[in-house]
Amino acid sequence: MPASWRALGVLAGKARAARTMLLTHVERDSNSSSIRSHQEAVEQRDEQYAAVLAAAETLASTAFGTPQHEQASQAFTTARRQADQYARTASHRAPYARRARVALARDRETRVRDAELLTEGVGAQKQLYQKVRNRISEAIRDRSLLPMWFVTVLGPVAPTRRTEDWLEAATSLLAYRITYNISDQVLALGGEPDDDDPGRDQWRQELTEALRHW
Repeated sequence: MPASWRALGVLAGKARAARTMLLTHVERDSNSSSIRSHQEAVEQRDEQYAAVLAAAETLASTAFGTPQHEQASQAFTTARRQADQYARTASHRAPYARRARVALARDRETRVRDAELLTEGVGAQKQLYQKVRNRISEAIRDRSLLPMWFVTVLGPVAPTRRTEDWLEAATSLLAYRITYNISDQVLALGGEPDDDDPGRDQWRQELTEALRHW
């Protein structure tokens, strides 16, 4: 493969690794929900404490046994009970909210720091995939002899059904081999990687699952 393809793969691989450090949409939503949930409990607690203070003022300014005093007494008891309940809820949710704020702050910092890499990586991967896809299509059209590592997982020719799915799997597989400079002529994904690259691990798992269907 041309060296320029390998360069695209390296850049795309770095971006893929960087993306694994980011929170997913689901994770960001979950963290935001934890923060909102805690804030709601705090607001409800404060509202009830304000009601406790208002009832206490009424109790202090009205005579015992009067309707106003009785109503204030009931309001005081109810508000105090609810305030304590919301205070416990807020206290329980506080650690989750703190962790959520830290996670979201770290995620924002990472996105800003790696913004250029992430953008360039997406472009590099698109270019690599297009080049690889064209190469595979040419090989199929010309009835070229495909390497053993390819045939063992995807067969010698494209299937008549789900051809597009097959081509996507083949493209991703070849892009993976280029990205991580795999030269194994038998194992499609090469041996188990010995580096700590969560982006590669994730891609390898996705490919392993995709190749089972062929």
